[in-house]
Amino acid sequence: MNNDKLPIKRRPKEDLIGKTFGRLTVIGIDDEIKKERIYWKCQCCCEDKNYISASTSALKSGRVRSCGCLRREIASNRLKKYNVYDLSNDFGVGYTTNTNQPFLFDKEDFELIKNYAWRTQGNGYIVSTNAEHATVYLHKLVMTTTECLEVDHINLDKLDNRKENLRVCTRQQNACNRCAPKNNTSGYPGVLWEKRFNKWRARIISNKHDYHLGLFDNYNDAVKARKEAEIKFHGDYRYKGD
Repeated sequence: MNNDKLPIKRRPKEDLIGKTFGRLTVIGIDDEIKKERIYWKCQCCCEDKNYISASTSALKSGRVRSCGCLRREIASNRLKKYNVYDLSNDFGVGYTTNTNQPFLFDKEDFELIKNYAWRTQGNGYIVSTNAEHATVYLHKLVMTTTECLEVDHINLDKLDNRKENLRVCTRQQNACNRCAPKNNTSGYPGVLWEKRFNKWRARIISNKHDYHLGLFDNYNDAVKARKEAEIKFHGDYRYKGD
């Protein structure tokens, strides 16, 4: 737009069109932003050639120098220097940037994972963040799963991301392989103490149906009943812990 055609209050004191600020080149005034302050439409020289709008002060002060790609690269490079990998064994060992926890992976996946800064998430999974600010899960990345499927850690160790410990499954199958929750005091999933009967109760949930497996005087008998039901209802996706 010709600056002379703009209302007097919106005419820029300085024409920035064609000037470069960091990775941004000013291509015109952004007419879609209806504010008294002028906003310039800029194109970034990054691979994606993104467009953003910025004020004169933001551009000239250096507060805005790219579409966001520069900030992401700086943050990524800062984190990457803390990544440490050990490839001396039959499998690879990496260390998370926030807790220094060792995690396992197949050495054939090193080229795939090396450019991420891996950290331990609150739920125990090994994750990173990509250029689009989306969370990347290590176990899903190496298994190249789709959004409609999940990846199960067979031995329940979320730090072990070798393919021999991973399998693609449905959410229902993934839910079958679970250890006892924290509020379970018996030590085995699906087994609980029924105080009113003074007995051990065994139960299992399959296809949203809660199956009562019986009441037992002996804890081991209740666990045995639960394990037999796991074989019947959960098959190979059953919990295989002690």
